Amino acid sequence: MHEAILELNIPFREPMVIYKNEFRGSGDGPLISLVSGMHGDEISGMYLLSRLAAFLDRVERGLEPFYTLEGTVRLIPVINVPGVNFATRNWPFDGTDINRMFPGYDLGETTQRIADGVLRATVDSHYAFDVHGSNEQFFEIPHLRMFSPTEEDLRLAPYLRCRYLLRRELTPLYKTQLSYHWKESGISPYILMLGVARRIDDDLVETLYQGLIDFMLAAGVLLGPPPAPPLQPPSFGRKHTHLVLSRAAGIFRPTAAAGAMLRKGEMLGQIVNVLSGQVEEEVRAPASGLLASIRSYPLVYEKELLARLFTAEENPSGTADVWYQEQ
Repeated sequence: MHEAILELNIPFREPMVIYKNEFRGSGDGPLISLVSGMHGDEISGMYLLSRLAAFLDRVERGLEPFYTLEGTVRLIPVINVPGVNFATRNWPFDGTDINRMFPGYDLGETTQRIADGVLRATVDSHYAFDVHGSNEQFFEIPHLRMFSPTEEDLRLAPYLRCRYLLRRELTPLYKTQLSYHWKESGISPYILMLGVARRIDDDLVETLYQGLIDFMLAAGVLLGPPPAPPLQPPSFGRKHTHLVLSRAAGIFRPTAAAGAMLRKGEMLGQIVNVLSGQVEEEVRAPASGLLASIRSYPLVYEKELLARLFTAEENPSGTADVWYQEQ
């Protein structure tokens, strides 16, 4: 069922409307909310939710005979409507990042009102998913991010089929983000990161689509065939993180791919001087571990993020924010 959660007047043409698509089951199962399109160039998340909407519509109409909807699923596929229309990451009129405007204010500026409307529309959920993608400058393998997860959160997380889990504590530093306020409201928040801005990776979307169905089966939102056996993803926090920053400026040419397991000292890429073509820096892995993300945009300044590496052993200097830059 399509319903408007917020309607805003704009300078020209008809009002801007943010919609939800809600599927209500026949039982007393939990409510799960999923939002995407917080950033207007994160197309994979919107496509993932459209796939889920088509599946749930078939379930409602009895075209998926092995499944029954017991709980309620609420989908908000596009939050930053003009950002999607203009293919811009932030609110296009003043560059505001909507995910830095929560909890919002219903009498405030436009993006504050949007944040307030989205939070109000999801605050009664049991589980909630904020679906994002990396910006165009960075490629990272799909993963899950969580604030101070409970045992039940960690029990359900493996059903999502993500490659790894990033954890961080719930601190006031992040209180302008939607997931922070979900957590404070007693909701179990999950942040899905899938793919690069302005692109759709069909294999990646398919994996997480199946993972969300398995999650809903495990959580009692859906009844149906038993979900696939969960595979426990490795979990990382600040102390197991290495952020690789550039020491030189120039053109970065990576030689390793995200998802690779690297040894300490192994080559990640080179930074080449734009004028002379000489190698300014050979970028090497600071430790052995998983190369979770690597820069895809080639031009770099000094001290820009080139890669993120996770290790099983603690990194004594791992004090940087493990979610640096993307979401």
